[in-house]
Amino acid sequence: MTLMLLSIGSAWAQSPTYKSDFTDGQIIWTTADNVDDAVEAGWMVKGGNVKSKKDLKSRLLIDPETDEVAETAPFTSKTEFYVEKTYNSDNSKDVSLYIYVTGVSKIYFYAYNNGSSDRDLEVYVNDEKKASKTLSGEGDAKAGYTFVDLTKAANNIIRINGTNEIELTAIKTSTADFPSISATDATIAATEKGVEVTKNIAVTGANLTGSTLTATLSPAVAGLSVTLESNTISAGAISTTAVLHYTSSVNVPTGTTTLTLSDGTTSKNVTVTYSAHVEAVVLQDVTDAITWSIMDDVTGSDVKGDADQTEQVYANIASLTFASTFAADKLTVKANASNYLFRSSNKCSQSATHRFHTTVPGIVTVYFSNTGGNPARYAVVNGTQGTVGSENGGSNGANAVNDNFYVLAGDVTITGTDGGIRVYKIVFTPVTSVNATIGSCEWATFSSKYPVNVSGISGLKAYKVTGFSGSAITKEEVTGVVPANTGLLLNGEAKTYEIPVAATAGTAIADNKLVAVTEETTVSAGTGTNVNYVLVNNGGNAEFQWIGSNSATVPAGRAYLTLADGPKGAGARLFIDDTTGIDATFNDNVEMINDNVIYDLSGRRVEKPTKGIYIMNGKKVVIR
Repeated sequence: MTLMLLSIGSAWAQSPTYKSDFTDGQIIWTTADNVDDAVEAGWMVKGGNVKSKKDLKSRLLIDPETDEVAETAPFTSKTEFYVEKTYNSDNSKDVSLYIYVTGVSKIYFYAYNNGSSDRDLEVYVNDEKKASKTLSGEGDAKAGYTFVDLTKAANNIIRINGTNEIELTAIKTSTADFPSISATDATIAATEKGVEVTKNIAVTGANLTGSTLTATLSPAVAGLSVTLESNTISAGAISTTAVLHYTSSVNVPTGTTTLTLSDGTTSKNVTVTYSAHVEAVVLQDVTDAITWSIMDDVTGSDVKGDADQTEQVYANIASLTFASTFAADKLTVKANASNYLFRSSNKCSQSATHRFHTTVPGIVTVYFSNTGGNPARYAVVNGTQGTVGSENGGSNGANAVNDNFYVLAGDVTITGTDGGIRVYKIVFTPVTSVNATIGSCEWATFSSKYPVNVSGISGLKAYKVTGFSGSAITKEEVTGVVPANTGLLLNGEAKTYEIPVAATAGTAIADNKLVAVTEETTVSAGTGTNVNYVLVNNGGNAEFQWIGSNSATVPAGRAYLTLADGPKGAGARLFIDDTTGIDATFNDNVEMINDNVIYDLSGRRVEKPTKGIYIMNGKKVVIR
């Protein structure tokens, strides 16, 4: 049989008495008189589930305070649904109930399955299916309810279908705004190992029935958690912030988890996308000497890169295996789709980019070969091309060459020229200090391939030379970090000093006339207006002497002086403290002048020496 609600064409349904009695937000009831009227007038089914006032009453009782079906409850004089005469002659128990509602936001339908098999309760709004509930016919789960959300401003015609033996037991409407929790999806990325990052998510709730809000993440993610700045719901409302906290110690590909916000009845699921060291992979720090022998320690299938050249640590490449000594979590690799993160047949990385992070300066040694093409190819470290080239392709390390690069603390990036190289091994050797030796004159020039910190070294001072005045140089003390390849003049007791290498590059020293020598260099007397000088020990007094007509050999780690329009000529010199030496002894860690010119002990040039002691090419000689 079919039960229908609100027939616009029926005189009874159009009765102004009932229309005027519609009240929003009530539990839907029917009065006893209405039941009698409906049954007698044929508007309600006389058979099946609803036979009389008593049967109808027993199926529509609900406690308005608890929203639970009750044994007894008062009827209201209002009615919000009508029943139309549409029952079948065979009194079929299948029912369709039509309800007319306006100004309500939600309507609930309680039902009971009186049969032994599952039955469906379906709800249509304006002929569109909005809800479905399957009621079990077995066990204790026979009763249940479903509901639909409505547009308050609209006139809604609702049709309820129940298959055979579904008994509708109660109907309830609500005019309250829907309970809701609002929050948006979020993305959080840990970009530095061991450093917490946070992400705030604005959360609001309205018309809630719970007293507190909870926040949970499922599935759980290592290092990822959530807190609520406030979880108290007041008068059904809350405005708070959910704070995501993420600290990662490993490289994690992009993944998702669900943040569930709930007051116990209403919930909101938020998708959280997380990653660690994906946009900028952060590696474990390298502090000590380390060797990555790709050729000897890595085995497995060939692994190509991808179009995006995704950077990843070796440890995350599942198809590779590593020797126990291979620090796979401290070295990254990336390559395009045509090249190899690891190539088993050649025991190398091919045309790939490697990167590691060091906390100290040091020397990077790259063992590599050409991939087989021409011309010669070179290793490139931090943008600096090496000087050792490989012209031949190699396999398993054959034809490999190696080149050394000096690096500061920080990221170290290794690539190759002209389409790339095959890398077999990478070695990092830390350098924490460099030595500077001062001779008996207590002055020495100095330079380093690394930035150094010249402050705080007991008994040692460092100077730059800014020019000359009269017969002496002008100088200024230098402190703090001095950049690599900077010439300095050191003063201290005669001994070897250990100068710490700085972790930072330092700021260039302005107006410094000293030229660093990091590899042994032969220096001329000068070019143009520039005049070159080397430091010598003249009778225990340090002075800069013009190199002369030939050249001077300056060893690595020292410096020479270049002055525009400086004094030159036989015996030309500049004193450090404006004092003149008497007894020249050109030794003690000074630069050697190779001009074959003979000088007396006062520094004067001698054309025809007689018996005595003279100076030639920076050395004391005796003529008998």
